[in-house]
Amino acid sequence: MVALVCSARKFTRMASVEYIDVDDIRIAYTSNGEGKPLVFLHGFTYSSYSFRYNIPILSQFSRMICPDLVGHGKSDKPRRFNYSLKNQALLLRKFCGKLGLDKIDLGGCSMGGALAMKFTLAYPDIVDRLILVDSAGIDDDVKASSTYLDIPVLGYIFALIATIRFRKSTRHRMMSDEDKSGDFDDYLDELNSLSSLLAGMRNLLANKAFRVDDIEKITQKTLIVWGENDSLFSLDTARKLAERIPNSRMILLPDAGHLPNEEKPADFNQVVIDFLRERIPSADGT
Repeated sequence: MVALVCSARKFTRMASVEYIDVDDIRIAYTSNGEGKPLVFLHGFTYSSYSFRYNIPILSQFSRMICPDLVGHGKSDKPRRFNYSLKNQALLLRKFCGKLGLDKIDLGGCSMGGALAMKFTLAYPDIVDRLILVDSAGIDDDVKASSTYLDIPVLGYIFALIATIRFRKSTRHRMMSDEDKSGDFDDYLDELNSLSSLLAGMRNLLANKAFRVDDIEKITQKTLIVWGENDSLFSLDTARKLAERIPNSRMILLPDAGHLPNEEKPADFNQVVIDFLRERIPSADGT
């Protein structure tokens, strides 16, 4: 298994993208492997391309399903959609229903982690285990900047600028010699489109700090994976998540920042596999 995990970066080509209509919104996704479904949600301005180093390995242990969230990647970016986490969770629930997914393991990175928690709280019977990767949800790190989003007119300008900055940092973080392929070109085309920019702006305006309330009510076994050098969400945020989610276990990945699944894919894949195979005990020792 170690040999398989260590070879993760050799797999940079994405699987064929599939599409499904949910409430007249076309959702793009990839589905790889067999067995129990593992649905993984990307972060703000990202897409399923973010999991290119994880899919080939994790799909050997689960059926790994990676949607492009509404407003992202190759999925539709509707103007009149309410991008609140509540509505996104409902859309994700219908997406799972369309694919016949009655019980899933659920993971999310950054904004996707906040959505994963919101989904788990709204539909607890569907989620078996939860994986949070450098997750939003506790607004301590972004509270100050998010207050500008409430200012009339200026809030739109701030959201637009913030989305542009996020897109630029996304491109910088993800660009490497290994990414110079048709897949990456397609990803950049989607990232740089006007529809993506406007969808990102609407997402920020709808969610402000991507805060999730009542996370103490999450009862699922939860793995919290954090890049030790994350400059976006602090280690204090990770510790607060671990303290507030009763049945959780936190693991720090050294020499990794906000995207440990991309920066340290071998270590990340191994940790997730161990968790799914119940080799990592939860806080209560089970």
